[in-house]
Amino acid sequence: MSQVSLDITATRKNTEMPAQIVAAGLSLLALVVVVVVDQQTGSKTSVLPLYLVPVVIATWLGGRLVGVPITLFCGVAWYVAQVFTDPPTFEGWDLFQNAFMRTVVFGAVCFLVLRLVALRQMSDDQARFDPLTGLGNRAAFFYRATIALGQASVRAAPVAMVIIDIKALHAINTRLGQQRGDLVISLSANAARAIKRRDDVVARTNGDEIVVFMPQTDEATARSMCDSLRLSLDRVSGLAGCDVRHTLVLVIASRAPLAIEDMLNVGEGELRMADGFREVQFTEAARGGA
Repeated sequence: MSQVSLDITATRKNTEMPAQIVAAGLSLLALVVVVVVDQQTGSKTSVLPLYLVPVVIATWLGGRLVGVPITLFCGVAWYVAQVFTDPPTFEGWDLFQNAFMRTVVFGAVCFLVLRLVALRQMSDDQARFDPLTGLGNRAAFFYRATIALGQASVRAAPVAMVIIDIKALHAINTRLGQQRGDLVISLSANAARAIKRRDDVVARTNGDEIVVFMPQTDEATARSMCDSLRLSLDRVSGLAGCDVRHTLVLVIASRAPLAIEDMLNVGEGELRMADGFREVQFTEAARGGA
């Protein structure tokens, strides 16, 4: 599984519980309304399609964990509604048989909705995925880093960011071919991935640019990680079989900024002027000048 998929999956796990609670509440409310309508209309009008509404709500918003129980509840609710219908539409074995068949239909709808949700999530992941490096792209970086930045802001924790620029990548592609250029990018991405901790965000934000965002990271830790990264990047030339140079900008903020774009803009601004390595302290003044 790619790193971006792991990051996005971790993010979903942090947000799925509230969504599941909302899905369970809405679907149960919808089910109660449908049962009441079914009772009021009696055997004269079939409201069977309405039982699919809570199934779809629960499955779409809450996934399998909410959708499957609500699907079973719908089957039971339909059975109970028929028991108390006067005059009864079904009795005895016919009632059990019809309840079972309707539960099967509800289950089939639940399965189809789950497949649609899975396909949508797969499409979202691919839209944020860089197939060459296995890292997230710029969209994935903003998605994941913004969440990590918010968590650091709540704790008033320091954050850091390293921006890596692969120098003269176009010249490598022209002189040695696209395959060699892709190898250089992949090796550079592996070096960035090697220093990643659990909550860090690594992404390929541009063709020749890789960013590592390090939430809740003090200056000493950020410099130590950056030193390890520089050592790994120094080995890229030997592994790629050509001369490869990198420029690194380390942006350190004693408190999390309001937006991840602020740090990235400051870092990319310094990157245009830097050669080799540069460290910059993030401040509101620095942001305004970027």
